[in-house]
Amino acid sequence: QSGIESLSASLAMKFQNGKKLIGEGGKELMKQQSHSNGFKTFPSFKKAISMAKRGGAKIVSLGNGFYCMNGTSCEFKPIVQSSTCNINCPSMVADNDSIPLWKRRYEHYYNLVMEATNKDEPQANIVFLQLEMNFYKEALEYYGEI
Repeated sequence: QSGIESLSASLAMKFQNGKKLIGEGGKELMKQQSHSNGFKTFPSFKKAISMAKRGGAKIVSLGNGFYCMNGTSCEFKPIVQSSTCNINCPSMVADNDSIPLWKRRYEHYYNLVMEATNKDEPQANIVFLQLEMNFYKEALEYYGEI
């Protein structure tokens, strides 16, 4: 097993057993926890390794504090704009470990929005920055950080 497959399996088990996950994928994993003998996306570390090797259910970082459970099939592999990620994507998941990153990014985009507004930049630029800022704001609100 490669380091990437092992990391993916470790993340899979962390999320499968996680509390207060965000994203539609996170909600689904939390639903599965209430069924002691029911279906689990990642029933064991060994199964998660096997799934990662096959590439289907490999957990990959999107670079914005969120992860995709769709592995190499994720539509948004190179995330340049977080706002292109759909928080309602059935494969998206994250937990409160991402809060420090989200806080930094939210503050960064907040400052950029204020600066762009003060400089009277084109509305399209401001709207883009607001979309980015609001992506992180939504995650922080979910965890009661804002």
